[in-house]
Amino acid sequence: MKIKSLLGALPLAILATSAFALEVKVAKDSPAPPEAAWAAIGDWCGIASWHPAVEKCEASAKDGANFRNLFLKGGGEVFEKQLTFDKAKMTYSYSIEKSPLPIQNYSAVMTVTPKDKGSTISWTAKFDSKGVTDEEAVKTITGMFEAGVGALVTKTSK
Repeated sequence: MKIKSLLGALPLAILATSAFALEVKVAKDSPAPPEAAWAAIGDWCGIASWHPAVEKCEASAKDGANFRNLFLKGGGEVFEKQLTFDKAKMTYSYSIEKSPLPIQNYSAVMTVTPKDKGSTISWTAKFDSKGVTDEEAVKTITGMFEAGVGALVTKTSK
């Protein structure tokens, strides 16, 4: 009897958990070949060379994991942990461990895929809002992604 009622509640628990996760995805096409776009993205701490909000990046490693500390223009730091890295598939994922951004439970994926003679640069994240409305959190992350992917397209198209 107990198991039956627990199993009946399980779909509701799963729906309730996933209903709170927000998602942002920004993808833009670039005339650059995938390898050129990946050269910029695949450098874990290279984000400081292409994202307009990042002033400096410091990479570190601990217990076999890679981290980066992003120093934002105008102040603020974001500490991130690399979760996966696949050079052959031109993708990596990471989580934000500490940040002034209005988000929590954040994980993201950056990917370069071939498209015609160029490529598509994609940046996707799932997260929960923190201290602001869901709409404000989505707007913040969308702005960050659009600025970054736009700058990547510009940089890799030269």
